[in-house]
Amino acid sequence: MQETTGSDIAFAAIVHLGQTVRPELLRSVLECRDMVSLTTADGNFRVENGLVMAPDEPGLGITPRLDVLGEPVASYG
Repeated sequence: MQETTGSDIAFAAIVHLGQTVRPELLRSVLECRDMVSLTTADGNFRVENGLVMAPDEPGLGITPRLDVLGEPVASYG
């Protein structure tokens, strides 16, 4: 599993998705957040036995850095 942008938010989503795949079918979850210098969210991604685990917090388990993301370009609701 891989997301190609390297953002913290996309990484959180791909880690959650990777945890839904049966272990014998999952080759890897690529950690590519270090490919970008901008941190868009904070989260506790722990590694156990070489496997990255999604945070336990609700949703994606991350806290977006709103000061980095800026104002929304659209709002629905």
